[in-house]
Amino acid sequence: MADELNLESLEGMAKADYIKAFKNKTLWKKATAVIFMVDYKLDGKKTVIALPFKKEAEMKLKMKEIKKNKTHFMKKTGGGVIKVENDGPEGLSANVELKLGGLKAEILQAKAEELFGKIKATLKVLIAEDAEMEPEEEEIGSTPEVVAKTGGEKPSTTTENTQGEQPVKGDDKNKDIKLIIAKIVKVNKLINLKDGLQDADLQNAEALKTAIRDFASLLKTADAAVRTEYGETFLKTKKLYAKLEEEIKKLKEQQSVVTDLDKELNDALGTETAEDETEGEVAESDDEEEEEAEPTSKKEALVRNKELMDEINETLKEVDLFAMT
Repeated sequence: MADELNLESLEGMAKADYIKAFKNKTLWKKATAVIFMVDYKLDGKKTVIALPFKKEAEMKLKMKEIKKNKTHFMKKTGGGVIKVENDGPEGLSANVELKLGGLKAEILQAKAEELFGKIKATLKVLIAEDAEMEPEEEEIGSTPEVVAKTGGEKPSTTTENTQGEQPVKGDDKNKDIKLIIAKIVKVNKLINLKDGLQDADLQNAEALKTAIRDFASLLKTADAAVRTEYGETFLKTKKLYAKLEEEIKKLKEQQSVVTDLDKELNDALGTETAEDETEGEVAESDDEEEEEAEPTSKKEALVRNKELMDEINETLKEVDLFAMT
């Protein structure tokens, strides 16, 4: 559109110069699409950026470029359609429908109202029905900072008190959940099944699934706003532990095959004498008693993991995220 109000011209631009360019109402009356970036730094100062486009296709191409080049955090970037028109004798209305990016409508509404007020436009932000918004965060396991706080809005001060518990402040609940997510990320990185099923992997798997269970419990006692904010991340952790369960089961089966093969090879060799076989039977009997007295740590861990998985499954069944909004 205008050279003074595009992505390329933002580099080195002062905030005051951007506001001056933004105030050109003609740009916005001709615009059919828009890209928003909240908390974008212009000469060291955080501000809300809105870039107009004449065509929606141009906006989509620029959104791909922003994501590819990591120009700005996707959770703070949104692209969509816009319609700016007269609303009364002196004012304008600016109706936005977000279609791309990870920016939440309520965050944009809160942070961009002041900006559009500079052209006397009343801003209204919605998520389009055909929107293809980014997940809450890139990927679980990529960074501990999985979910950003809702900008500009005060979180709920209490959670639902359904079991006679003391009310928990919304900030405290968010803090607890973020700590759990960070723990899930950390423990997940410690599990390496490429070299087979090791004792450390089983212990870390148990710790990981315990953390996911705690995550479920925190969401269960949270208010609707917190559940909505972290629901998508929780669904990813469900997939994470399900995948881990599948991998452990697969490796356990492989180890069982190797054990059976060793037994078959020993039977096939048949090199023991009758006396050796008798001694072997005694030794085998002693080994069985020792095995019963002192089970291996792997077997114990597998049993504990199965019990824990069953417990987690029961907990997850009670956490119906689709009923949490």
